[in-house]
Amino acid sequence: MGSSKRRAADNSRGGSSTDHLHTLLQRLKHALSLGTTRVSDDKERKWKCTDLEIQKHVVRSLAAFLDSASGHASTHRLLKDSLADIVEALVWILHCKSEAIVGMAVNVVVKLVSSNSSMMQLYLTDLINPLSSLLCSNNLEVATSCATALNMVLSNLSVKREKQVWEIVKEAKTLIQIIRIIREFPGVTQPIENFQEMVSLLYTILWQWPPSRYFVWKDTILIKVLEDSHIKSHLSTKVAVLKLCSALALCNKVAKELLGNGETILTMMISCMDVSEPLAVRIEGFRLAQHLVADEQRCIKMTSLCSGPLIKAIIGGMRVWRLGSGKGVNDLVSLLDEACRLALITRWPGEHHNHFWEQGIDKVLLDLLLENFDKQASEHTLTPQAPISIAQQGLDTNFLIALRPYIWEIFGWLAVHCRKDFRPSTDRTELYIDMLITCAW
Repeated sequence: MGSSKRRAADNSRGGSSTDHLHTLLQRLKHALSLGTTRVSDDKERKWKCTDLEIQKHVVRSLAAFLDSASGHASTHRLLKDSLADIVEALVWILHCKSEAIVGMAVNVVVKLVSSNSSMMQLYLTDLINPLSSLLCSNNLEVATSCATALNMVLSNLSVKREKQVWEIVKEAKTLIQIIRIIREFPGVTQPIENFQEMVSLLYTILWQWPPSRYFVWKDTILIKVLEDSHIKSHLSTKVAVLKLCSALALCNKVAKELLGNGETILTMMISCMDVSEPLAVRIEGFRLAQHLVADEQRCIKMTSLCSGPLIKAIIGGMRVWRLGSGKGVNDLVSLLDEACRLALITRWPGEHHNHFWEQGIDKVLLDLLLENFDKQASEHTLTPQAPISIAQQGLDTNFLIALRPYIWEIFGWLAVHCRKDFRPSTDRTELYIDMLITCAW
C-alpha cells in the first residue's frame, strides 16, 4: 500500500516536471515568434529582431528551459522541432553584439551545445562565425565565455564536417584572433582564466586541423609568450601550455625545429616530468616527449641533448606506483601508462640504453610485473623451482595487467639492442633479469 502511494507520488512529480517543461517550451516558442519576420514576398520566415527586450526575452526563455530540462529524457524530443529557430535567433543576437545581452547569449550557447551535442550537429557550424567575432570583445568575461563556447562547438563536430569547418574557421580569422589575444596577454591586466581558455581553444584547433600547426609555430612572439607563461604560471596554465606544445609537435617540421632549438623546450619538458611536479603536469610532460620522439631520427636528436635527464624522468614515472600511496589511483595509472609509452624509445638503439640499465630498468619492470617480488624472494629458499613458483603466483594476481604489453615490449627491445659485452652490474641485477626471463616464459 505504502509503495503504491510512493509510486503514484513519483509519477505525479514526473508528470508535473514534464508539464512544467512544456510550459517553458511554449514560452520559448512565443518569444521566438516575436522576432520572426517574412523576408520580402517570400513565404520563408527569418529571425531578425533588433529590439533588445525581445532578444533578452528569447535568451532568458531558452536559459530557463535548458536549466529545467537538464538531465530530462524528453529534452531532445521537445527541442527538436524548434532547434533551427533557436540557433537562428542566437546567431542574430550574437552578431548584434549588444553588451546588455551578449554575455548571457554566449552562456546559453554553452548550455545548448552541452545539453546534447549529437542533436546540435546540423547547427554547430552556424555558431562559429558569430562566436569568433566576439573573441576580441573588450568585455573579458564575454571573450572568455566565447572561447569556452567555441571550444565546445569545435570539439563536438562530426569528423565528416571538419574540412568544411576549417574553411569557416579560416574565413572568420579565428586563429588570427586567438593568437593576437594570447600575444597581448603579458602587457594587459586580465584574468588568467581568459588566457587558459584561449590556449585551450588554440589547442583544439591545432589538434584537429594540421594546416594550423606550422602557421602558429612561426609566430615567434606567441611561442615566447607561451614559454614565459609556463615558467611563471600555476598548474592549470602549465597543463594548457604543455598540451599546446604537444599539438604543435604533431607537425613533423615543427617537432624537428623544436628539437633543433631544443634548449628551452627540452628544459621545460624535463622539469615538468620531475617527481616534484603534480601528476597532471607530469602526464602532459610525458605526452609532449612522446610526440617529440615519434621517429628514430628525432629520438637520436633528443637523446643526444638530454639522454640522462630524460631516462631519469622516465624511470621516475615508472616508479610512481611504489611512491604514490595515498594518491588517486586513476592518475597514477595514467602517469604509468605515459611513462611506459615513452620508454618504448628502447625500440631504437643508442646511448639511452646504457642510461636505462644504469637507472635500474630491470628492477622497475619487475616491480610493475610482480607486486611483492622482494618480499616473496626473501620468504622463499631460492631453489631452482622458486623463481617459477614466484612468477606463477605473481602473474596470477593480475597486478597492473594493462601495462604488461609495454613491459614485454620494453624488455624485448632492451634485449635486442643489448651490447654483446653486457654484464649485470650486481648479483641482484642478475636475479631481476633472470626473473623477468622466467616470467616471460
